[in-house]
Amino acid sequence: MNQRSLTQWLGAALLVAAVGALVVSGVPPLLLGVQMGLLAVAGVLFFAAGVVDGVRWGLLAGLGNIALGASLLVNGLGTASAADGSLFHTGVLVVAGGSLALLGVLYVIDHDAIDTEL
Repeated sequence: MNQRSLTQWLGAALLVAAVGALVVSGVPPLLLGVQMGLLAVAGVLFFAAGVVDGVRWGLLAGLGNIALGASLLVNGLGTASAADGSLFHTGVLVVAGGSLALLGVLYVIDHDAIDTEL
């Protein structure tokens, strides 16, 4: 299974998770709605990276990584503003989201320069 196929399945799983969470939660609060929206966008972009041939797949996968990282950052902001929010939890989400977004930017710039051999 090549990397594009894995990206396609990851996108499908993220899209199902985001739509499922939106269906279960009904009308979510603003930050949760933004987070689930970004997760759905990431899923669509990852899925498109796996199936679309007209656009460089690394561009779509990179934009998906940026959307996924932004989703984590929004979650981190939500926990930071909560009264019982843990500073450690917020820090982990900010570092993880920032790392994913940075990886996405690198894929958008030039994905061929990133060594992805297993």
